[in-house]
Amino acid sequence: VLVMNISPLTPTQYIRQAFARHGKIASFEPQIDMETGMARGIVFIRYQNHEEAKQCVEKANGKKL
Repeated sequence: VLVMNISPLTPTQYIRQAFARHGKIASFEPQIDMETGMARGIVFIRYQNHEEAKQCVEKANGKKL
């Protein structure tokens, strides 16, 4: 699942907790700007199974954190 347009000031743990509601997270990869060390506002999330990922997209798409 690709999550975009996240404020760089949003704590990573908060984002992870918000998306853990949709299923068990297998991997959580916030994208960091290598030059500045700041968050880029993009996170890749992989769930344990396809159904959990699908549920996340259906429930969270277009919603604010």
